[in-house]
Amino acid sequence: MSQEKSKRFNVLYISQTDVNNFKYKYTIEKFPLRPEKTGEKIISPTFVIGGKKKSEWCLHIYPNGGEEESKEYVSVYLVLLKPDKAKAKYRFSILNDKEEEKNVKFATESEDFVNNDKGLAFSHFVKRDFLLNESNDLLVNGCLVIFCEAEIIYLKSENYDNLEIIDFKSENHDNLDTSINVTTPQSKLSLDYGNMFDSSLFYDCVIKVEDTEIQVHKAVLAARSPGFYNIFNSTSDQSQTNIIEIKDFNVGVVRKMLKYIYKDEVSDIRDMENEMFEIANKYELHRLKAISEQSMCNSLSVENVL
Repeated sequence: MSQEKSKRFNVLYISQTDVNNFKYKYTIEKFPLRPEKTGEKIISPTFVIGGKKKSEWCLHIYPNGGEEESKEYVSVYLVLLKPDKAKAKYRFSILNDKEEEKNVKFATESEDFVNNDKGLAFSHFVKRDFLLNESNDLLVNGCLVIFCEAEIIYLKSENYDNLEIIDFKSENHDNLDTSINVTTPQSKLSLDYGNMFDSSLFYDCVIKVEDTEIQVHKAVLAARSPGFYNIFNSTSDQSQTNIIEIKDFNVGVVRKMLKYIYKDEVSDIRDMENEMFEIANKYELHRLKAISEQSMCNSLSVENVL
């Protein structure tokens, strides 16, 4: 059985944006000198979330991996302590000295937690050699700053024959019978995301194609494209350095694809529909693939078929 390390380290803050959302920042000092072997963990202090509907959590950090197959990595776990069960979405990242999130890993869907001291994890959170390399600027004066953010979907308590389920998603706090007409502005989501792509504001990743570097946002690409999600959630050099090199498409095709990812629309692809179909297929953009396929069908004529 692995030895547990349960010392207290610096907890910089716990922030609750809502009763079912929390952000937790946890600092481990002198991380390169940590003595834990593979399978040995650091346990964070317990943090309590919620008012009347409380839940208790902690983090388990394995500086040399939780098991033999992850011994070259740092493993991180989010562990439910109370109540008995919960469902939540969660993400982990590392904060650098500028408070920027790096090495972001997240669950694409909500997952079930059980109070069994195991938790849910990213066993290959970050490669240890990459983390300790000073040129990557992931440690802050030798400190590893882990940032965890989660959205709790529901909590479940089991007490003998009594069962209590608190479903945050189904709660209705506004039970108004009065009908009120409010003019709702037209959504600007597509425009706002398009502006974010054009301005590169707060970008955290670079796509290199030909002689061009395009600044993008990992969270947007991963949310929209299973292909990019797999890249960012892997242990490849591209994931660790946040530089994605695309060699099999030209810069015009790549830009069209990225604009589609941000704005959910695409135009003027008549002369590049074959390439758009191929790049959509590669990055698993099924709607863009269908649009490109339809454009190819529309371009068919007796002359070009024969």
